[in-house]
Amino acid sequence: MKLFEKESLKKSVIFFLILSILFLLIQIPFYSARKYGYQYKTVYQKVETFKKYENQKLDVLYLGDSVGWATFSPRTLWNNSGFTSYNLCTSGQWLEDASAILSVIGERMPKVLVIEGSMLFEHPNQIKNLFYKNFPLFHYHDYFRYTREVKLFENETKGYNDSNVVQPFNNGNDYMQHVNKNDVIKDDSKYYLDEILEKCKEFNTEVIVVTVPNGKGWNQSKHNYLTSYCETKGLPFIDFNMLLDNIHFDWQTDTRDGGEHLNNSGSVKVMEYLSKYLHDNYQLKDKHDNTDFQAWNELFERDK
Repeated sequence: MKLFEKESLKKSVIFFLILSILFLLIQIPFYSARKYGYQYKTVYQKVETFKKYENQKLDVLYLGDSVGWATFSPRTLWNNSGFTSYNLCTSGQWLEDASAILSVIGERMPKVLVIEGSMLFEHPNQIKNLFYKNFPLFHYHDYFRYTREVKLFENETKGYNDSNVVQPFNNGNDYMQHVNKNDVIKDDSKYYLDEILEKCKEFNTEVIVVTVPNGKGWNQSKHNYLTSYCETKGLPFIDFNMLLDNIHFDWQTDTRDGGEHLNNSGSVKVMEYLSKYLHDNYQLKDKHDNTDFQAWNELFERDK
């Protein structure tokens, strides 16, 4: 090889080496964004609002995706039982995000954690997620701009996404007959679920897995799989898709979008059952007459 060619090759190698180092260096600031999980924008806003406005240890926290966001109402739980709670569900949440939420809130763990079970079957593309973890700039590129500009306002519903919109689901209960052999919890999701359970054990937090009526996202095979999985883990499992008659659920009046997300009417029916379950199975105290929690009575206008 001629001297000129050797020098040219050497310069090219040095150039690409420097370029690679610079590429890796600019990733470094964005590694910190990973603590908010994959859906970092919705997670950041939800948990930072929670941390800013919730100073007392709560009885119950809820984790899950938009299905749980549209169901678990702290207002209804408070009015029914006097138990304090906060809805930490977010749109698109999967178990990595749920684990991130508990990590970010630190020691503000509740007495009872409710996990919406449909989230356990959701996950982003594994290869894409692995790439983003190692090269976070590509996924979290606007993290710093977003966290500077996003406004945190106290949520009067305590994180719950309420709606009075009614859009019926017309397929009745036939959706439960569907069976899919791929309805399993994937290994990466199990890893984060184990992280969640380990933290709950550390803080003596009880865990309940709950699935809510969902005509578009639930079926018999998911029910069977999760029943077996929860038995293995020693976790209580409530599947409201199997309790529709018990709670007088009506697909014509209780969903906001044709069967996937509940409206306020559907939420109340689920929460009334869940309130009684929490009252009967956990040592939670009614705080209606506790002066330290008078703000909850005022917020939810209990006497009106």
